[in-house]
Amino acid sequence: MPCLAALQQTAAFTRLVSCYALQGSVLEVQAQSRWSSVSRGNSPMFTFSDMKGVLVFFAVLLSVLSDNLEKRGVSSGLGCGNKYVNCETYCDICVYFHTRTECYATLFKETCYRPFVGGMESLNNTDWCNWNNVKRMYNTFTMCTEEIAECLLIPWPNRMVENEFVNIHSRFFPDCPNEALSDPPPSIVFALVMTPICLIPIMVVLVVLKTKNGDGSS
Repeated sequence: MPCLAALQQTAAFTRLVSCYALQGSVLEVQAQSRWSSVSRGNSPMFTFSDMKGVLVFFAVLLSVLSDNLEKRGVSSGLGCGNKYVNCETYCDICVYFHTRTECYATLFKETCYRPFVGGMESLNNTDWCNWNNVKRMYNTFTMCTEEIAECLLIPWPNRMVENEFVNIHSRFFPDCPNEALSDPPPSIVFALVMTPICLIPIMVVLVVLKTKNGDGSS
Protein backbone atom coordinates (compact mmCIF):
# COMPACT_ATOMS: atom_id res chain seq x y z
CA MET A 1 0.00 0.00 0.00
CA PRO A 2 2.75 2.61 0.73
CA CYS A 3 4.33 1.84 -2.63
CA LEU A 4 0.96 2.22 -4.40
CA ALA A 5 0.33 5.53 -2.69
CA ALA A 6 3.81 6.64 -3.61
CA LEU A 7 3.24 5.74 -7.24
CA GLN A 8 -0.03 7.64 -7.22
CA GLN A 9 1.71 10.65 -5.70
CA THR A 10 4.50 10.42 -8.26
CA ALA A 11 2.00 10.24 -11.14
CA ALA A 12 0.07 13.22 -9.82
CA PHE A 13 3.27 15.17 -9.38
CA THR A 14 4.35 14.32 -12.91
CA ARG A 15 1.03 15.54 -14.32
CA LEU A 16 1.31 18.72 -12.27
CA VAL A 17 4.82 19.43 -13.51
CA SER A 18 3.68 18.80 -17.08
CA CYS A 19 0.86 21.27 -16.56
CA TYR A 20 3.24 23.91 -15.26
CA ALA A 21 5.63 23.18 -18.12
CA LEU A 22 2.76 23.82 -20.54
CA GLN A 23 1.97 27.05 -18.77
CA GLY A 24 5.64 27.96 -19.00
CA SER A 25 5.54 27.36 -22.74
CA VAL A 26 2.50 29.61 -23.03
CA LEU A 27 4.31 32.33 -21.10
CA GLU A 28 7.29 31.93 -23.38
CA VAL A 29 5.11 32.34 -26.46
CA GLN A 30 3.48 35.39 -24.93
CA ALA A 31 6.90 36.82 -24.11
CA GLN A 32 8.06 36.30 -27.69
CA SER A 33 4.91 37.93 -29.00
CA ARG A 34 5.39 40.85 -26.62
CA TRP A 35 9.02 41.19 -27.72
CA SER A 36 7.87 41.35 -31.35
CA SER A 37 5.43 44.09 -30.43
CA VAL A 38 8.17 46.00 -28.63
CA SER A 39 10.44 45.67 -31.64
CA ARG A 40 7.74 47.27 -33.78
CA GLY A 41 7.21 49.94 -31.13
CA ASN A 42 3.59 49.08 -30.54
CA SER A 43 3.58 48.45 -26.76
CA PRO A 44 5.88 48.28 -23.73
CA MET A 45 7.83 45.08 -23.25
CA PHE A 46 6.26 43.96 -19.95
CA THR A 47 3.37 45.23 -17.92
CA PHE A 48 2.85 44.89 -14.17
CA SER A 49 0.27 42.12 -14.68
CA ASP A 50 2.78 40.13 -16.76
CA MET A 51 5.43 40.34 -14.04
CA LYS A 52 2.89 39.42 -11.40
CA GLY A 53 1.80 36.38 -13.39
CA VAL A 54 5.38 35.21 -13.86
CA LEU A 55 6.17 35.59 -10.16
CA VAL A 56 3.03 33.67 -9.16
CA PHE A 57 3.90 30.92 -11.63
CA PHE A 58 7.43 30.45 -10.26
CA ALA A 59 6.24 30.70 -6.65
CA VAL A 60 3.68 27.94 -7.16
CA LEU A 61 6.17 25.77 -9.04
CA LEU A 62 8.84 26.12 -6.34
CA SER A 63 6.25 25.40 -3.66
CA VAL A 64 5.15 22.19 -5.38
CA LEU A 65 8.75 21.08 -5.93
CA SER A 66 9.63 21.81 -2.32
CA ASP A 67 6.62 19.92 -0.94
CA ASN A 68 7.24 16.92 -3.16
CA LEU A 69 10.94 16.74 -2.31
CA GLU A 70 10.16 17.11 1.35
CA LYS A 71 7.68 14.23 1.21
CA ARG A 72 10.02 12.05 -0.79
CA GLY A 73 13.14 12.93 1.14
CA VAL A 74 12.11 12.75 4.76
CA SER A 75 14.34 9.77 5.38
CA SER A 76 16.88 10.24 2.62
CA GLY A 77 19.28 12.14 4.85
CA LEU A 78 19.26 9.48 7.56
CA GLY A 79 21.44 7.06 5.67
CA CYS A 80 20.94 3.40 4.91
CA GLY A 81 22.74 0.29 6.08
CA ASN A 82 24.47 -2.02 3.62
CA LYS A 83 24.93 -5.14 5.72
CA TYR A 84 22.07 -7.04 4.06
CA VAL A 85 20.90 -7.46 0.47
CA ASN A 86 17.43 -5.99 1.09
CA CYS A 87 18.66 -2.79 2.75
CA GLU A 88 18.23 -0.66 -0.36
CA THR A 89 14.67 -1.92 -0.85
CA TYR A 90 13.73 -1.18 2.76
CA CYS A 91 15.22 2.31 2.59
CA ASP A 92 13.42 3.07 -0.69
CA ILE A 93 10.12 2.14 0.94
CA CYS A 94 10.84 4.30 3.98
CA VAL A 95 11.19 7.38 1.79
CA TYR A 96 7.40 7.58 1.72
CA PHE A 97 7.03 7.54 5.53
CA HIS A 98 7.35 10.54 7.82
CA THR A 99 9.72 8.78 10.27
CA ARG A 100 11.94 5.72 10.26
CA THR A 101 10.13 4.42 13.32
CA GLU A 102 6.80 4.45 11.48
CA CYS A 103 8.40 2.71 8.52
CA TYR A 104 10.04 0.12 10.77
CA ALA A 105 6.75 -0.65 12.46
CA THR A 106 5.08 -1.25 9.09
CA LEU A 107 7.90 -3.42 7.73
CA PHE A 108 8.06 -5.31 11.01
CA LYS A 109 4.38 -6.15 10.85
CA GLU A 110 4.20 -7.07 7.17
CA THR A 111 7.60 -8.72 6.66
CA CYS A 112 8.29 -10.40 10.01
CA TYR A 113 5.22 -10.63 12.23
CA ARG A 114 2.56 -11.82 9.80
CA PRO A 115 4.63 -14.73 8.37
CA PHE A 116 5.58 -15.86 11.86
CA VAL A 117 2.02 -15.78 13.15
CA GLY A 118 0.80 -17.58 10.03
CA GLY A 119 3.39 -20.31 10.51
CA MET A 120 2.56 -20.72 14.18
CA GLU A 121 -1.18 -20.89 13.52
CA SER A 122 -0.59 -23.60 10.93
CA LEU A 123 0.69 -25.86 13.73
CA ASN A 124 -1.36 -27.54 16.41
CA ASN A 125 -1.37 -25.96 19.84
CA THR A 126 0.38 -29.02 21.24
CA ASP A 127 3.31 -28.48 18.87
CA TRP A 128 4.03 -24.94 20.02
CA CYS A 129 6.01 -26.12 23.03
CA ASN A 130 8.16 -28.43 20.92
CA TRP A 131 11.24 -26.36 20.20
CA ASN A 132 12.17 -28.45 17.16
CA ASN A 133 8.88 -27.44 15.50
CA VAL A 134 9.14 -23.70 16.10
CA LYS A 135 12.89 -23.14 16.20
CA ARG A 136 13.25 -22.29 12.52
CA MET A 137 10.29 -19.87 12.44
CA TYR A 138 11.36 -18.23 15.68
CA ASN A 139 14.94 -17.70 14.50
CA THR A 140 13.73 -16.38 11.13
CA PHE A 141 11.43 -13.94 12.90
CA THR A 142 14.25 -12.74 15.15
CA MET A 143 16.69 -12.30 12.27
CA CYS A 144 14.02 -10.46 10.24
CA THR A 145 13.49 -7.86 12.96
CA GLU A 146 17.24 -7.39 13.34
CA GLU A 147 17.84 -7.14 9.58
CA ILE A 148 15.31 -4.37 9.05
CA ALA A 149 16.61 -2.45 12.05
CA GLU A 150 20.19 -2.72 10.78
CA CYS A 151 19.17 -1.49 7.32
CA LEU A 152 17.25 1.49 8.69
CA LEU A 153 20.01 2.26 11.22
CA ILE A 154 17.63 1.77 14.14
CA PRO A 155 18.91 0.30 17.44
CA TRP A 156 18.11 -3.35 17.97
CA PRO A 157 16.66 -4.64 20.19
CA ASN A 158 14.35 -1.74 20.83
CA ARG A 159 11.24 -1.17 22.91
CA MET A 160 8.81 -2.11 20.14
CA VAL A 161 10.60 -5.39 19.42
CA GLU A 162 10.76 -6.27 23.10
CA ASN A 163 7.04 -5.62 23.53
CA GLU A 164 6.19 -7.74 20.48
CA PHE A 165 8.32 -10.62 21.75
CA VAL A 166 6.52 -10.44 25.09
CA ASN A 167 3.18 -10.53 23.29
CA ILE A 168 4.29 -13.48 21.18
CA HIS A 169 5.40 -15.46 24.20
CA SER A 170 2.17 -14.63 25.99
CA ARG A 171 0.13 -15.73 22.98
CA PHE A 172 1.91 -18.88 21.82
CA PHE A 173 4.05 -20.11 24.73
CA PRO A 174 2.12 -19.41 27.96
CA ASP A 175 1.72 -23.07 28.95
CA CYS A 176 5.15 -24.32 27.90
CA PRO A 177 7.14 -25.75 30.84
CA ASN A 178 10.27 -23.94 31.92
CA GLU A 179 13.44 -25.82 32.72
CA ALA A 180 13.99 -24.69 36.31
CA LEU A 181 17.07 -25.61 38.32
CA SER A 182 16.38 -27.96 41.24
CA ASP A 183 18.36 -28.56 44.43
CA PRO A 184 20.66 -31.59 44.48
CA PRO A 185 19.77 -34.63 46.62
CA PRO A 186 20.33 -34.31 50.40
CA SER A 187 23.12 -36.90 50.37
CA ILE A 188 25.18 -34.84 47.92
CA VAL A 189 24.57 -31.66 49.92
CA PHE A 190 25.70 -33.44 53.12
CA ALA A 191 28.88 -34.72 51.47
CA LEU A 192 29.78 -31.32 50.06
CA VAL A 193 29.28 -29.65 53.44
CA MET A 194 31.04 -32.25 55.63
CA THR A 195 34.14 -32.67 53.46
CA PRO A 196 35.69 -29.26 54.22
CA ILE A 197 34.60 -29.49 57.87
CA CYS A 198 36.49 -32.78 58.29
CA LEU A 199 39.54 -31.50 56.48
CA ILE A 200 40.00 -28.51 58.79
CA PRO A 201 41.08 -30.53 61.93
CA ILE A 202 43.35 -32.69 59.82
CA MET A 203 45.09 -29.63 58.39
CA VAL A 204 45.51 -28.16 61.89
CA VAL A 205 47.13 -31.36 63.18
CA LEU A 206 49.52 -31.48 60.24
CA VAL A 207 50.58 -27.88 60.82
CA VAL A 208 51.23 -28.53 64.54
CA LEU A 209 53.30 -31.64 63.84
CA LYS A 210 55.32 -29.83 61.22
CA THR A 211 56.02 -27.02 63.64
CA LYS A 212 57.21 -29.41 66.40
CA ASN A 213 59.50 -31.28 64.02
CA GLY A 214 61.01 -28.02 62.91
CA ASP A 215 61.76 -26.91 66.50
CA GLY A 216 63.42 -30.28 67.47
CA SER A 217 65.71 -30.25 64.46
CA SER A 218 66.91 -26.74 65.28
